[in-house]
Amino acid sequence: MSLRRIAVGIVALVCVSSALLAQKTPAQLVITGAQVNFSNNTITITGRDFGTGTPEVQLGDSALVVSSSSDQRIIARLPQNPSAGDYLLTVRSGPGANQFDAFDVTVGAVGPVGPMGPQGPAGPAGAQGPKGDTGATGPAGLTGPAGLAGPIGPAGPQGLQGPKGDTGATGAAGPQGLPGPKGDIGATGPAGPIGPAGPQGLQGTKGDTGATGATGPQGLKGDTGATGATGPQGLQGTKGDTGATGAAGPQGLKGDIGATGPAGPTGPAGPTGAAGPAGPKGDTGPAGSLGPQGSQGPQGDTGAAGPAGPPGPAGPNTLAIALLRWYDGNTAASFGVGSQPQGVAFDGANIWVTNYGSNNVTKLRASDGTVLGTYAVGSSPQGVAFDGANIWVANRNSNTVTKLRASDGTVLGTYAVGSSPQGVAFDGRYIWVTNKDSNNVWMLDVSSGQMVGAFVAGTAPTGLACDGANIWVANSGSNTVTKYRLDVGQVETYPVGTAPQAVAFDGANIWVTNYGSNNVTKLRASDGAPQGTYVVYQPWAVAFDGASIWVASMRLYGSVTRLRASDGTVLNSYNVGYGTFPYGVAFDGANIWVALSGASAVRKM
Repeated sequence: MSLRRIAVGIVALVCVSSALLAQKTPAQLVITGAQVNFSNNTITITGRDFGTGTPEVQLGDSALVVSSSSDQRIIARLPQNPSAGDYLLTVRSGPGANQFDAFDVTVGAVGPVGPMGPQGPAGPAGAQGPKGDTGATGPAGLTGPAGLAGPIGPAGPQGLQGPKGDTGATGAAGPQGLPGPKGDIGATGPAGPIGPAGPQGLQGTKGDTGATGATGPQGLKGDTGATGATGPQGLQGTKGDTGATGAAGPQGLKGDIGATGPAGPTGPAGPTGAAGPAGPKGDTGPAGSLGPQGSQGPQGDTGAAGPAGPPGPAGPNTLAIALLRWYDGNTAASFGVGSQPQGVAFDGANIWVTNYGSNNVTKLRASDGTVLGTYAVGSSPQGVAFDGANIWVANRNSNTVTKLRASDGTVLGTYAVGSSPQGVAFDGRYIWVTNKDSNNVWMLDVSSGQMVGAFVAGTAPTGLACDGANIWVANSGSNTVTKYRLDVGQVETYPVGTAPQAVAFDGANIWVTNYGSNNVTKLRASDGAPQGTYVVYQPWAVAFDGASIWVASMRLYGSVTRLRASDGTVLNSYNVGYGTFPYGVAFDGANIWVALSGASAVRKM
């Protein structure tokens, strides 16, 4: 993997006396490179402004012993037999904000990935081969363009009404989906039995168009001609034999809704059955009306005191009300997971965490943080998403995604994607993956894991999110976000801050963390119009809890900031510990979960 420098800056507002104002601010400590020497088990760090004293050097979770140091070079001893992999290297020469820097370094067999070469020219189109045998029916493809209307056949006789089919079993209620845009009005179907009320899901796929005229045999698709004037509607003909399926055309725009066919006539009533035998004796009739009330009698003696009633319910949690959190106040706990946790996702009952340094994922029960299982995946897992039944994990250093069954963690498949996959999201039908080093986004079929679409992105795409109608992707190398409409692909690209990393949707707006410019950007989802930019230092991950935006700042002095979604006002800032480097964040319906990459733990807030 290519080395990536993580700029770390700590801004502090300090009230100082006039005497201290004259002191000189130390120059910014900068790491420019690191070289591992296995022959003598040392690491040489180059840069500038390391200072004249002995700096503190840390590789991952291990503090290193400094053998020698100067203003531009440090030599430190490595731990015995370090494991191969990626580590965060930090150097500190003093307490000031300018006296610290961090650097990504690869130790061992994993070498850096070279730059992508230029794309070769497209080869000439080959001659059309002979028609092959008809293959097995494949899965339903995307809706193609509407074909030209065939001639309307003559009206056939009315067929007999078929028997009513069996009622299908009621499917399990799916997870609550994001609010989707208002869809087209579908044709009215027959009334089914009333099932249990489930949460509203994403907009379903378009139903089959009702029959109109007879369908002629389908030929090979020709070039699309100009659209002619709409002719008058002919009489409804009987349905003809289905023609052979022609070759699949390219994906077209969504077609118009077909006309609803006429309802068939009601069948004749059956003959009247014979009279049944006399029934049993009926129930006793209702009681007569109540007589008039008598005069009031004398007051009786006072009765003995009754037993004490049960205790009443607890009063409101005033701390929860003050914090606008409608659950127990001050609920915060940390739970150990694997090494360098990064991605976090919720499956409706459990929290899933990707462990970048130990190549596995941890499943925790959301109610109490109990670890329910740890499951091996690919190398250096980062992004994670839930599709309603399965967990999908992006394995950055093995260029794959892993699909696990959410109920028991069984690995259902591992699928090749682009180079350095980082983010993953579900749109209600497909899985989307950002390939950071390929500068593109892949769309995968949830059943087979096969790629069904690839779209060009900006430079180094990272985080992504779905708004119900579009996928939004943060391009960390080109300081933009790209919006892809789910049915046709790329729509528009909008500028944001420097080094955008993550994206979240609040029901109306898109929020983007800009790590390099120390702020978050709010865009209107409908048209990408900027709605505001708000200061948050070194923001990395972002999530929405229904009222507030939560931002994790991936830095040495780890913090999580809560902003009001309506206007970006900072409501709270929470310190989650020195050296924790918060990396991922998710909401479980009641609590915020934060992956603490530097502490090998997740925090429930």
